[in-house]
Amino acid sequence: MSKARVMVAALATAGLLAFAGCGNSPQVAAYVGDFRVQQDTVEAVSQVLADASSDAYDTAGSFSPTVMQIMVQTKLAAQAGEAKGISVTEEQRQQIYAQNELYAGLLKNPVTTDFMTGYANTSVILGNEAALAAYKDLIASTPIRVNPRFGTWDPEAGGLVEGSSGSLSSVAPIKQG
Repeated sequence: MSKARVMVAALATAGLLAFAGCGNSPQVAAYVGDFRVQQDTVEAVSQVLADASSDAYDTAGSFSPTVMQIMVQTKLAAQAGEAKGISVTEEQRQQIYAQNELYAGLLKNPVTTDFMTGYANTSVILGNEAALAAYKDLIASTPIRVNPRFGTWDPEAGGLVEGSSGSLSSVAPIKQG
C-alpha cells in the first residue's frame, strides 16, 4: 500500500473516531432527544447555587447532578405544556418564587435567571393533570442519555437513579475472615 493510501486511511479512521465521539461529548451533560444540556451551563448554575448556600459542605459538584436533572425535566415539562396548550403567567411564577427567599437572589443573577424561570414553569406545568400525564409519556418515550459522571438515568422514575454516583470505579468490598 502506498504512503498516500496509508495516510488517507489513517485520516478517514481518525475522522470516524472523532465523529463517533461526538455522540457522547464531555461538553454535554445530557441529551434529551436531540436537545443538549450543556455541561458548562450545568457547572455555572451549580456554582451559583453553591455560592448562595449557607451550608459549607455544598459545592458546585454536589449540586451538578440535581441541576442537570432539573434541566432535563424542564425541557420535557415545556414540551408537555406546549402539547397541552398550557402557558405559564408571570403571576404563577411569582407564586413559586415566593416559596423560598433564596429564589429572589437566583432570579437576579444572569447565570441562574433562565434556570429559575424553567424551574417555576415546570412546577406550574406539572401541577396540571393533563400536562403531568403528557410529561410522563415523554419521560417514557424520549431518549435521554446523561453523561456518566452524573450517574444513571432511570426512565421509569424520570430522574437519576438514587445512589448512582457517576464514579467510574467503586469501593471494593472488605474481605471478612
